[in-house]
Parts: sequence; C-alpha cells; structure tokens
Amino acid sequence: MSQSNKIKLVYCTPSLSNPGGMERVITEKVNYLSEKNYDITIITTDNRGIKDFFVLSPQVKRIDFELNYDLHFTKNFFRQLYSHVQKQKKYKKMLQDFLFEEEIDICISTGGKEIEFLSKINTKCKKIVEIHFGKNFRKQFVQSTKKSIFWKIFAKYRTQQLIAQTKKLDTLVVLTKKDELDWKKTHKNIVQIYNPVYTEQTKEAQLTNNVAIAVGKLDPQKGFDMLIDCWKQISEKNPSWILNIWGQGELKEYLQKKIMLVNLEHKVFLKGSSSEIHKHYLDSSLLLMTSRFEGFPMVLLEALSCGLPIIAYDCEHGPSELVDNGYNGYIIPDFDESEFVEKADFLINNHDIRKSFGKNSLRKSQDFSFIKIMNQWDTLFHNLLK
Repeated sequence: MSQSNKIKLVYCTPSLSNPGGMERVITEKVNYLSEKNYDITIITTDNRGIKDFFVLSPQVKRIDFELNYDLHFTKNFFRQLYSHVQKQKKYKKMLQDFLFEEEIDICISTGGKEIEFLSKINTKCKKIVEIHFGKNFRKQFVQSTKKSIFWKIFAKYRTQQLIAQTKKLDTLVVLTKKDELDWKKTHKNIVQIYNPVYTEQTKEAQLTNNVAIAVGKLDPQKGFDMLIDCWKQISEKNPSWILNIWGQGELKEYLQKKIMLVNLEHKVFLKGSSSEIHKHYLDSSLLLMTSRFEGFPMVLLEALSCGLPIIAYDCEHGPSELVDNGYNGYIIPDFDESEFVEKADFLINNHDIRKSFGKNSLRKSQDFSFIKIMNQWDTLFHNLLK
C-alpha cells in the first residue's frame, strides 16, 4: 500500500467513449471508490480523443495510451496480426513502467488487450481481471461474424489462449454463478461478483404506455435482427404498440433497411444513444432482449431497477440469473421465435400480470444493490493486500 495509506488502483479498459453497460458500471464503481480510501487511475487504449460518455469524478485520474487497436481491423489477417504484436509490445512496456513508477497496489483489467500479458508483467502489484463475458466469448464473437472452418479453428484456439492467460492472475472475477462453475473447471483463482444496480431508483415504470424497449450496441451480438423479425409478428397482433431500440453501432444502416423491408418503419424506431436511458425505461412497459450471447447484461439489471417485466432469450450467460421465469418475466429457449412472440403477446394483453411482474423486478433488483456489491469489491481488494 502507498505511503498515503490509500490503496492505489489502476483500471484498464479499451475505451470509455461508448454508452455501453460496461462503461457505465466501470464509471460508477470508480466514482464510488474514489470517495473511499482509494487512489484511482483509469487507463484506456482506444479512446481516440473522444470525450468519455459518462461523467467521471474529478478525483479519478485519466490516461489514454493512444494505441488504437481498432484501427488495424481494416487490414488483412496477417497485417492485423503483425500490427497487433507490435502494439502489444508497446502496451506491455507502457503499462509495466506505469505500475512500477506509480507504485500501484492493484491493477484491474476489464478484459481488454492487456489480458494477454497482464500475468507476465514484472511488478509486485496484484493483478485482477474482471471478465464481463463468458468463458467462450472470444469464440462467440468470432463466430457471430465469421463462418468458415479456418475461423472456427481460430476461435477455439482463442478460447484456449484465454484460459492460459488468466490462470496465473491473483484473481479472476466472473459475473455469474454459471460462469463461476464453468471457470472453476480450469482455474483456482475464481471469485464471483455480480455487477451492481448503479443507482437507486426513486421512480418505477407505470407500464401503461404501449411501448416496448430494447437497449444495446447495434452489433451482431445483440441480435436486433432477430428482434425485428419477432416484432413483425407481435405488431400484427398488437398494432398500437411500438418498439424503441436504443443504442448505436455498425449495424445501424443494415437494421434500418431491415425495418423498412418488413414495413415496420412506423412501428420500430432506432433511437440512438442516450445519457439518460433510465427515463426511457420508465416510459416503457416491456423490456425485450434477443442477444446471441452475453456476459452479465446490464440492460436487464437496469430494467429490473425500473420495474420492467422482461422477455429474454436464454443465451449464455446472465439472463437466467436475472429473470425468474414466470415471476418477473420469461426466459425463452434459444432462439425460439414463436415462443418469444407468444410470451410478448401475452404480457402486452395482460396488464395485471405485467404490473405484477414489474413489482417482482423491483424486488429482484435488491439482490444487486450498489452498496452490497461494492462492499464485496472492497473486501476482495483488502484480502489481496493482506
């Protein structure tokens, strides 16, 4: 521990410029810890001069190493690989020098590029990775866009890499009980801590508006293409209802074309990003999620805290630990479109049950209270430094 008696933490994450759930929860956690006995620095690699989306406490130090890994994704595979290796060498030296010179006590990776070398850094500081996705997330990410045999083999290799890279860490923090069981098959350094409800709600959704909401990055993972297909059928049965999709991403143009192709341009709206997403939850009556894979979906946690009933595909991982089937929503077998449509139609046409599910969502959200979760992190940090 540093001479100031404050625990010196470094958080490493790719960027804080996006309005995503991970960026939101990191910001809220460090803002909270900075008011306690912690000296905190956040290091990013890919902010590219863009302003952080969520507001950081002025007590949190902020550094961007300007490595911009995402810029080499436009190159062919071998040029990508060469560029990646060169940047990794640079990043490792920059991070190692910083941890040593600043006498950092604990370095926490949120699963960015540093995960590949963090356990090998020559420094006395404790090393943690908090992984926001399941064990197979690299495989799932690759296979969501690449289908050839080469990419299947590459995806499997990347998963094995991840296992090797995280075994020698001081701690690997996973988000769900299911993740904990999965990782303990190969690791001895696992701690499970849920993401918290980042703010206590004083209002709850009235569930009277004919509005369903979906939230997330417009990318293949979130499955909004499948949601639009579902909503086509839901809308035919319930023409007075609309679907608002909040988020931004590379599939915006594709999704807008799909909406027009199925004649839903007056029923489905791509709303962009919002720094006040809770207001839009409160104006909605149903949360829909059709993700192909997840880690621990903050969208569902936020929806719980606003008292929304939820319908979600049972993807890996997280939804089944946030939604109790028939209590605060419905978990739908992957990717059963007809069942998804049926349950959405049922809740749309049964206001009393919708209201009951909403109350149960509020009760469920108490399991993830911010103070409760942050006390678990505080305990972990102090135990590591004993």
